Amino acid sequence: ILQMLDHTELARRSLLSFGEWTAALGRWGVSPEVEVRRSNALGARIDIAVVNPFFDAVVVPLGATPPEHDDEKLPGCVWTVADSVPGRVHAADLGVLPCLGVALSEVVDVDEAEVDAAVETNVPLEVMADINERAYGELIGVFTKLACALRDDEHIRLQTFGLRDDDREGAPFVCVAVGVTVGDDLGVCCVATEATHRRRGLATRLLRAMLADGKRRQLRTATLQASPDGLAVYERL
Repeated sequence: ILQMLDHTELARRSLLSFGEWTAALGRWGVSPEVEVRRSNALGARIDIAVVNPFFDAVVVPLGATPPEHDDEKLPGCVWTVADSVPGRVHAADLGVLPCLGVALSEVVDVDEAEVDAAVETNVPLEVMADINERAYGELIGVFTKLACALRDDEHIRLQTFGLRDDDREGAPFVCVAVGVTVGDDLGVCCVATEATHRRRGLATRLLRAMLADGKRRQLRTATLQASPDGLAVYERL
């Protein structure tokens, strides 16, 4: 049992959540054979997503030594906190992927009673994936195929969240996210807003509802990996 949550533990949980999400996409979206689950690498080799370093990827757990570069079973991208990986080229165009985390007990301004009533759960995976594909302009059709196959299993539990256009019942969803529960950590991923509805605070509303849901379920932490566009939103929370 953790006695305290320092930055190292939050980073460990964030990396684990990232790896489990990628592994699940491979395990369910392709086949169990493409999953990579080792002491020094967690993720999947997803050939149909080889151009995307967030899906055809493994994450090196905190404190582990990165795997050998010539292992043919590994995907194209290896995410690590190490300064370098022998035999691999640093993808400078990707920059740095900040791993963020917070102890939910410290999020004092997010209370279950204040949950945004407009935020819905159980958004269809296809809807979530479609909005992500439009928002990021990558893996059109491929991410939907992978995401729609996802299921809860011994490693992760999934919950989708969403906000509709103008909060109207029956209106299309315009902002979505996925909560990936790994142990007692809530991993936040796939936060996406339609281009026509950005800069309206929708992502902030959605994230606050996700944090409140995590507190209600007595999860210990919430973690994520921030994109450049989303970093400012996450830091405010």
